[in-house]
Amino acid sequence: VARGSPAAGAGLRTGEHVTAIDGATVRDIGLRRAQAILMTPGSRLRLQIGSKARRREVQLHLPGGL
Repeated sequence: VARGSPAAGAGLRTGEHVTAIDGATVRDIGLRRAQAILMTPGSRLRLQIGSKARRREVQLHLPGGL
């Protein structure tokens, strides 16, 4: 997770994985679609985050867009 990035601002940490985006699991939507969603400027997303130690939810805003 890069310092100063939207992910860092949302509280994501190295070693955590996005398991769902706005309630849809990454497994269901597919990795390529998930990557596209996470790279869309102006998006406001609710992410489920998982690691070996815990699971949690964060809000992510990707600046830019119209």
